[in-house]
Amino acid sequence: MLASRIKQLSKDSLIYGIGGALARSIGIILVPLYTHYFATDQYGIYGNVVSIAVLITTLLTLGLDAATTIYFFDTDDPAVRREVAAVWLYVTLIISIPVCVLLLPLSGLLSMLAGPDDSYANWVALAVVNVPFVLLSTVSVNVLRLYFQAKAYVAVTLFTAVLNLALTVWMVAVLHWGIPGTLIASLISSIIGSIPGLALTRHYYSLRLNRDLLGRMLRLGWPMTLAGMALVINSTANGFFLLHLLSARETGVFSIALRITALATVVMTAFQLAWSPYSLSIASAPDAKRTYAKVLTYYIIGFGGLALALGLFGREILILVDSRHLGYAEGYKVLGLLAYATILTGAYYITNIGSNITKKTTNISWTTMVAAATNIVLNLALIPWLGMVGSAIASLSVSLFTAWLIYRVSQRDYPIPFETGKVGLTIALGLALMALGLAVDSGQWWLDVLLKLGILVAYVFALPLLGIVTPRELSIAQGALRRRLRRNR
Repeated sequence: MLASRIKQLSKDSLIYGIGGALARSIGIILVPLYTHYFATDQYGIYGNVVSIAVLITTLLTLGLDAATTIYFFDTDDPAVRREVAAVWLYVTLIISIPVCVLLLPLSGLLSMLAGPDDSYANWVALAVVNVPFVLLSTVSVNVLRLYFQAKAYVAVTLFTAVLNLALTVWMVAVLHWGIPGTLIASLISSIIGSIPGLALTRHYYSLRLNRDLLGRMLRLGWPMTLAGMALVINSTANGFFLLHLLSARETGVFSIALRITALATVVMTAFQLAWSPYSLSIASAPDAKRTYAKVLTYYIIGFGGLALALGLFGREILILVDSRHLGYAEGYKVLGLLAYATILTGAYYITNIGSNITKKTTNISWTTMVAAATNIVLNLALIPWLGMVGSAIASLSVSLFTAWLIYRVSQRDYPIPFETGKVGLTIALGLALMALGLAVDSGQWWLDVLLKLGILVAYVFALPLLGIVTPRELSIAQGALRRRLRRNR
């Protein structure tokens, strides 16, 4: 039973991963374009503008993304499920548009947060106008996900991403519109991309707004709003601190390294999209807790290996994309740390499952707010001392702390036998090997690559030697691989 559940989760993750990978890979494809046309200081300010838009988007979500998922799987009644989806859609329409209109006159003030002065107000205004359309797209594709319409989800996501790619290349490389071109391309693709999603989900919304349900969903969701804001602060505050404590140049280098970690974010997001509805759908199963525990262990093993690979080969990746030698390649110093921070942020969504199941979402809000405050303190303390490396260490420390804290709190109400020893040992192993890889610098790129590949292989062999993966688990994995190979012949 456990093996079949893991297999189903892996299948769902793969399907969502195709859409997520294709969409986010387009963001990675654009990295050489950014590093060719934008100076490091320009890109640093652009990254902060995008972060402001993400903060606004998270605030206006009102936690209804999480509340919708929880209430959706609380019932099997199709009519009630349509009412749940309708609450999210209608509240998004009613709240987001007026709020963003009111924020437009404040673009100058927000510009002073994103950059050194208010000269970037137009950039901020373009990002703010885009927020309602991003929210509408988010509603529609997530409703498709709740109904397990994976192929439609992939199609809509891919359509929007490809459109954004084409428009960005045209506006930046052909029209030479610079940073505003990227923001305009994002706005147009969000507007057009929201149309097929809403069309495909039109039958999944009730025509009436259930006010009683609205109240219950908002009460459940507001702590998630605080949690979401705190998580966004944890992932984006670094850019603001680097800008105001160091320089826009350091911010740009850090931001490009963070953009490269999208390689890890792609697979993590795919897992997260599959995990959220799946974990709640099996909550009443007798082996649910054992499944949750094993999922965390396998998640850290697999995704930790990916983060290690990014950390090992970060220098080579960034040298390739820094075609004009503007200094972006220096981001290799933080790439691995940021990749691990990203992966551990994903682990948070596994360790908080107990609070989601028991609907004690206030646990999620206050723990993430504590983590956000810790992140601020660490950035203020470490950036003047270690520069952008200090900021990356702050991100990693806070991601680990957040996952651990919500684990401790959730265990009180819904104990799960997580394999904390194996998880901790796997993380320590990966970080130690990554530190070893950063010291590799023979002066010959091919020799460096071979040595780093050897370190990556050492990670794989160390897992069974340290008892992280048991002989039985290896046997099951080998059997599954043999069956797969026989079917493919």
